Amino acid sequence: MRKRFPWQRLLVVGIDTRAVASSANRLGLSVWSIDAFDDVDLRESVKELVVVSLRGGGYVGFSPPFEFVQAVRTCLLRQSFDGVLIASGFDDFPEVVAEIDELCPVLGNSAEAFRLVRDFRTLSEFLRKHGFQTPKTNVVAPRLSAREACVGLSPPYVVKPHPRAGGYGIEMALDEEELEALLRKLWVNPGIKYVLVQELVEGLDCSASFLAYKGGATLLTVNEQLVGVEWLSPPSPFAYCGNVVPLEVDAEVCARVEELCRLLSKEFSLRGSNGVDFVLSSDGELYVMEVNPRFQGTLECVEQVLGVNVVELHLASISGNFLEEAPKPSRFCAKLVVYADERCVVGDLRGIGPVRDITPAGRVVEKGAPICTVYGMGGSREEALERAKIGLGEVRKRLKKL
Repeated sequence: MRKRFPWQRLLVVGIDTRAVASSANRLGLSVWSIDAFDDVDLRESVKELVVVSLRGGGYVGFSPPFEFVQAVRTCLLRQSFDGVLIASGFDDFPEVVAEIDELCPVLGNSAEAFRLVRDFRTLSEFLRKHGFQTPKTNVVAPRLSAREACVGLSPPYVVKPHPRAGGYGIEMALDEEELEALLRKLWVNPGIKYVLVQELVEGLDCSASFLAYKGGATLLTVNEQLVGVEWLSPPSPFAYCGNVVPLEVDAEVCARVEELCRLLSKEFSLRGSNGVDFVLSSDGELYVMEVNPRFQGTLECVEQVLGVNVVELHLASISGNFLEEAPKPSRFCAKLVVYADERCVVGDLRGIGPVRDITPAGRVVEKGAPICTVYGMGGSREEALERAKIGLGEVRKRLKKL
């Protein structure tokens, strides 16, 4: 039997809200959404959808997306809400979270929690005190040269502008000359506050999905991250391309991840659904990359393999009814984000069973832009991926290149 919460009318806000809105809708809640994509299946899950046009038609970029705050104001003129759920896109913009919270209560992490946990210096200093590794990093102020930026680091260098969102803007420089060119390009943008220059950490890209509550956390799943997968045509080598859930790790690694989640929850006063990205090195060491203080891209994979509703668990957690132990995974779920390999017109993608985040038929999509998400389930990692790839093939058949 579904829990009844005091929040019955919810506004889901973010760059991509479809998974969160769908999960909330399945709880029988009244859901409105503010989103940057006009996905067919999102419209089917909400009472009302407000689409925010991103500046320049691209991703959120490096400036606070205050258009979403104005959209919240507009929605509140038409409907009252019990609370707001924050989806992707605002990780590095606590000022946006704060303004939304002033208009309608954010059900989840505070703006201050966003600010602290997304500050790499604060995060890395805390983690190292507790025996966790982060990449060797220089925090580079505007206008510094490459020579100053890479002091004490060995190439190749990973360059991460701040603020950013979704892996966009992250690039790699093989040497000091390439680093200089990247920095010159970044410093032209007035929205960039600083740049992280890091040593590349070799290993498996991973994440953990967990529920945070006062003084503790419950690990839901450890996940394999798909990053910069060439056959999905991502716009950059570090773009998010999906997941395979769960990632099977040994008991020692799992215990370390659980400890990591508990420490993060307690130190940064995290609440509800959160995620942490890390690289698992060949010797089993965890290198923490960043914390995502909101619903993650793994949401539907976690729901499929555990048989839960993540929004329900999130709302229960922030109301004091936390999950003490997660169910055991019953199968594997693969998620593939399909990007356009060329400028194209999207055909009718409805009816392809495992496809979600569906771009409307007839829409022109630029190279590197997301088209949809494809899922696959199976008894093994390989079976889940193969089933997702079948759906990927069907999607590609329905794209007309221009």
